[in-house]
Amino acid sequence: LNGLAQRIRDDSRLTQAAKTANIAKLYLKAKSEMAAMEANHAADQKRDKTRKVRMAFGHASPESQRAAFDVVDKIDVLDSRASQRAEALMTQAIELGDDSLVSAVAFRAREHGWDDVLEQWTTVAKPGQVEALNDLRNTEKPTAATMFEFAVPAPIEVSHTWNDYQLQQLADSHPNASAQAQAHHPNASVQAGAS
Repeated sequence: LNGLAQRIRDDSRLTQAAKTANIAKLYLKAKSEMAAMEANHAADQKRDKTRKVRMAFGHASPESQRAAFDVVDKIDVLDSRASQRAEALMTQAIELGDDSLVSAVAFRAREHGWDDVLEQWTTVAKPGQVEALNDLRNTEKPTAATMFEFAVPAPIEVSHTWNDYQLQQLADSHPNASAQAQAHHPNASVQAGAS
């Protein structure tokens, strides 16, 4: 984006209004492409999370899982003792050898942050299940890098605009901007990190 914007700035054939309009168009295109990349990334992450959840907790038949979740969902999560109730249910499920109920309690424990129940689950879980849970925990923690991964910094010419509607108005403000932009950059595709 920065390199293409600089080429527009340096083009002496363009008026300042045309330069600003072209940069606005370029920025809108970059934001659109980045939004598409972010949506694809989110879809990939959702698929990966689903796979990890299944690896950790989804080893029972659908019927037995539904029955187990019916039991677990009777725990009132707003109750101050919900974690202790889940822990007692986990102990009972382990003692009875009810793998579906063990998995259901562990799944809900992860959702509600009942770490003591999850620790109890790790004592009977298979190593691959514990590894999947740890991977899941690591991918659920946002980092500063992931929060800004899909941000597109605005070029100075358009940094004063507040929303895409205003940007589009700015991009449409010069009648020859599109033709001039295409003539200068016919196949230019904005890529993340391009400079």
